[in-house]
This record gives sequence, C-alpha cells and structure tokens, in this order.
Amino acid sequence: MFTKATTRQLMSDVIGELQTLAASRGLTIEGAGGTFSHGDVTLKIKVTARDASGVPVNFANHAELLGLPSDCHGSAFISHGGKYRIVGIKLRNRKYPIIAERWDDAPGGSRFKFPVEAVRRGGRATVSLSTLVDLAIDGGEA
Repeated sequence: MFTKATTRQLMSDVIGELQTLAASRGLTIEGAGGTFSHGDVTLKIKVTARDASGVPVNFANHAELLGLPSDCHGSAFISHGGKYRIVGIKLRNRKYPIIAERWDDAPGGSRFKFPVEAVRRGGRATVSLSTLVDLAIDGGEA
C-alpha cells in the first residue's frame, strides 16, 4: 500500500497541515525523514524554535561552545575558493559541525558540512554580511 511516492506525499500533507499551528507558536517545522513498509509508515518531523530574526534559539549557545561568535549565523566564510554562509551547527558531528550553504545559492539550497577550523582559518575566514556588501559596492577592493 505504501510506496516511496505515497510516503513523500503523506509527509508533504502532514507538514502542510502542521505549518499553521507551528507558525502560530513561533516555530518552524520540516520533514526529517522516515521509513515505510507495505503496511505502515513512520514519519519524522523536526520542530525548531526560532527568535524574531529567524535564527534557531539555541544557535548562539552552540556557536560559543565551538569558540565562534554567538552572532555568526548568516556570516560568510571562504573555503576551497568558494564563499559559504553559516546556516546551522550540529554539535553531534564532532568533525564537521558547521552547516553552510553556498553564498550564491538561494536560501534552502544544498547544504555542506565544514570543520570549525574552516570558519576560523587565517583570521579572515569569517566575514560579516556588511563587509561582503561593502566589498561588492567597492568592486572587491578592501
């Protein structure tokens, strides 16, 4: 009865129904996987509390535990010649706890994991959003 397609559709329907409830409480909700067999489905849902600016409420604490500034959510850094923006921290991943997206991609795009040192490297790796905007306006001259 359940297939990959029907399970994905069910997840989409459940998330859609719960979005209004979550939003009314200042939460975000997203699918976090699941399993299915012929006769049953287990859906995993992640609910996250966020502050007024949309940053997860525990982000500042997690950043400080890693030795990063508490306000580094959305900050840019350069790794392997590409620009990335910090969108999350996963403390359970000891080797690669920083979750980032490519700077040029739309928010919600592909995510990549990085070691903390990739963000701290060289003393210049972490760049604020305002600095990047200034560089763009000045034509890339610091």
